[in-house]
Formats: sequence, C-alpha cells, structure tokens
Amino acid sequence: MKADKTTASNGEDYQLHSNVEFWFFGKIHVEFLQKAHYEKGQLMKANTNSDSNRGNFVTTVVWNKDHYDVDANSYKFHNEEPINQVIKGSTARLYFHEPKAGDIIISENFGMPTTVREIEKGVYEIEVNGSMNRFYYEGGVLQKVVLENNIKNYSIKRRID
Repeated sequence: MKADKTTASNGEDYQLHSNVEFWFFGKIHVEFLQKAHYEKGQLMKANTNSDSNRGNFVTTVVWNKDHYDVDANSYKFHNEEPINQVIKGSTARLYFHEPKAGDIIISENFGMPTTVREIEKGVYEIEVNGSMNRFYYEGGVLQKVVLENNIKNYSIKRRID
C-alpha cells in the first residue's frame, strides 16, 4: 500500500493505493484506491474504488450544505444513509495524523462514522461495519495497521523507501 498526502491552497488531499493478490478458495486480486479531500480541516469529499475479480465497487461521500451524501458499495455491502454531522477525520487521514480517543472519523469505504478508542498508549481501535481495526503509533507516526476484513484479515507495516 502507498499512502500520499498533498497540501495546496484549497486544502489537503489524502490517497491510499494498493494492488494485492491473495489466496481465498482461489486467487483473489484487488486494486484499491481511496481519496479524501479536506478544506479547513473538514472532510469535503471521499471516493473509494475497489476493483477485483469478485466485482468492482465504488463509494462516494460528499458534503452537501449541512450533511454528507453517501453512496457506499463494497463487497456484500450497500449504504446510502446520510451523515448529519461535520467530519474532521477519516481512515485515510489516520495514516498521517495520530487521532485522539473520542474522535469521530469516517470510513471512506463504507460511508459510516465511527468513534476512535485508545486501547493503550499509541494504539487506537475503530469499528468499521462490524470489523475492528487497530492503528499503532510511535512518537505520533503510524507504524502498523491491523485490519479485519470479511474476506481476509491483513496488516500493513510502515516502510520507508
């Protein structure tokens, strides 16, 4: 997975991209691209594209005056429930910023808000659509992510090129 952050005069953009293959009763290929755009610290737009040999899925979350319009499509999941509060964080942002316990963030892939829990110093947990995901930080820098997934659990470790 490659995580990128860019800052411009109109805000901050975050992007996560991965292209993986794994075995699950046959070879599974998944290319995943997640983007989030923030203005003045508020999430304004998020898109997730997941292309696999099990289907192609797209999720969009867009700020619309006083709420977010959600059209979330993932493997065996659909959500169009609007979010009626301002969101200041998301899973893509966690790759660059250590959260605080009690922060409310959004899962861009599922279009669902969740509350960050600190389970020990520098270790945070979020529940996303029934799955528990953990983010491990040292000195404010993300070191590892352990993600539960309905197909296969996996972990991501920091690598510097």
